Amino acid sequence: MSESQSSIRGTMNSDLGYLKGAIYNTGTIAILAASATLEEQGIEHSLIGIWKQGNWVKNWREEIAFTSIAQGSGRYSKSVVFMGMCGDVLIGTPQEFRAEQLAKGPDAPNRLRTIHEVRAIGEYFFAVGMRRQVFRKHMGSTSWERVDEGVFITNKSKTIAGFLSIDGFSEKEVYAVGHRGEIWIFDGSQWRQIESPTNLILNCVRCTPQGQVFACGQSGVILSGRGSTWTELKQDITDEMIVSLAALGDRVYFATGDAVLFSLEDGKFHETRIKRNQDATTGFLDSNGQELLSVGEKDIYRYNGAEWSRISDPEFNIKE
Repeated sequence: MSESQSSIRGTMNSDLGYLKGAIYNTGTIAILAASATLEEQGIEHSLIGIWKQGNWVKNWREEIAFTSIAQGSGRYSKSVVFMGMCGDVLIGTPQEFRAEQLAKGPDAPNRLRTIHEVRAIGEYFFAVGMRRQVFRKHMGSTSWERVDEGVFITNKSKTIAGFLSIDGFSEKEVYAVGHRGEIWIFDGSQWRQIESPTNLILNCVRCTPQGQVFACGQSGVILSGRGSTWTELKQDITDEMIVSLAALGDRVYFATGDAVLFSLEDGKFHETRIKRNQDATTGFLDSNGQELLSVGEKDIYRYNGAEWSRISDPEFNIKE
């Protein structure tokens, strides 16, 4: 971590951009952001903020480009993981974090074999990436293990494939999706490929409290299913890339990178506006079951099922 004498505030005129977020069961929120100034200088970095009970309680800069966040569950609900594209891990609680590494060696994550997402499933954290890499660790453990036997693509293969997202109902029913519309299911020991109704890129997969699984991605594609049975759901709201989805109550929300937000309820799609008479950026969604978190390039919003509330912009130190 680095100290700084210069700060930026996340206003519409600043160079601060929000990337990802996670909302804990307690309502605590963790945010990943980046500075356009540092990006232009070619400085690898991540800006991390922890919001709790109406205030930013901890904001700092790391010299690693983190790409995903996951919050723990159950007795580990205070834990949070920040995952870097090359397998760098920052894990801990808002009070204290430690650094870890997914793996080392010739088959470890690197810039040509990146990690895309980390997710809490049961009492495990799972991480997935290109060449269908899959790692997991028990939330009470300090070490990660590979669980990609039978799906991992070695350097000897010319096949281009990878997992972009993962989620599950438990560590014995895990779903991973990615390039060419691939859908795989993991039973805790073995992976099995499921016949997919699309060959389009799938960016995100999520399991809902109602027992359904949804996946979304390229050209506005949305899939629904569970186990071996999957169908494509037709919608006419957008044909842009859908980058994320999250469930709140009986509704499933979807967001594009161009700030299009819509929901699915009772089999029908509905356009959603965060704020009337003004534009609000969105793109990344997360849910703790009680609230929905929307993270856009310039905005962070919470939604309790009835109204949206904007979270104030944090200040980050960017100059060493």
